[in-house]
Amino acid sequence: MRLLPKYDHRTGPSAGTMVGMTDEDNSLEAATAALAAAQEALHVARRNLSAAIVAAYRQGEPAARIAERTGRNVIEIRNLLAATGAAHRG
Repeated sequence: MRLLPKYDHRTGPSAGTMVGMTDEDNSLEAATAALAAAQEALHVARRNLSAAIVAAYRQGEPAARIAERTGRNVIEIRNLLAATGAAHRG
């Protein structure tokens, strides 16, 4: 998929034309839709990671070990646990 149309260097910027650009060209809309889908996928992945972190913590795994396994720092893990109400086992 070509995101940007070819620029016609023979006509230059003053001509204001771009080769391949038509009213039917929907590359901008397609790129916007792809971005929206990627953002939704990222949101779902973050939610799934948060749930997995909480589950691991509730199963007795220390926050420091969860941080190591996820590539995050301990403060991020503890903040997530506090925000989800899982900071205190019991």
